[in-house]
Amino acid sequence: MAIFDELNGTSAVTLAGFGLLTVALPVVFPQLRPAVKQAIKLGITLLTEANAEAEAELIESLVETTLSLIDQDLAAPPDDSPHPQAVLQRVHAFKRKAQARAQRWGADEPDRRRRYHRHVAALESAIAARGPTRHPRDRQIIETAFADLAEGI
Repeated sequence: MAIFDELNGTSAVTLAGFGLLTVALPVVFPQLRPAVKQAIKLGITLLTEANAEAEAELIESLVETTLSLIDQDLAAPPDDSPHPQAVLQRVHAFKRKAQARAQRWGADEPDRRRRYHRHVAALESAIAARGPTRHPRDRQIIETAFADLAEGI
C-alpha cells in the first residue's frame, strides 16, 4: 500500500498496465524473469531513495527558513518586538509544520513519529551549531527555544 501512496500522481490504468506487463512478460519469455525481477527491485529502491532525498531537502528548507526568520527577530531592535516570544512563535510554527508533514507522509504512527523527530533533530542541530556564535542575550533566547523544541507539540 505504501508504494501506491508514493505513486499518487500515477493513474490506476498505468499501474494496472505496468502490473500486467510485469506478470505476463516472464510467463511469455521465461528467460526474462531474472531481468524483470531485478528491474522491479531497482525501481522500488530508486523510488524509496528519491522519496528520502526529497524529504531531507524539504526538512532542510524548513529549517533554513525557520532559522532565517529567527535571525530576523533577533536582529530587530529590542524595543520593536519581544524577542523571546517571537522566537518561540517561530519554533511553534516549525513544530506545527513538521507535525503536519509527518501526519501527511507517515504510513503509520511509528513512522509519523520518526518523521517528526527527523524534523526536530535537524532544527535542534542547526540551533546548536549557531548558538555559540551569538550574543549572550540571543543565546539565552535560543536556549529557551531549544528547550521548547524538545517538548512535544
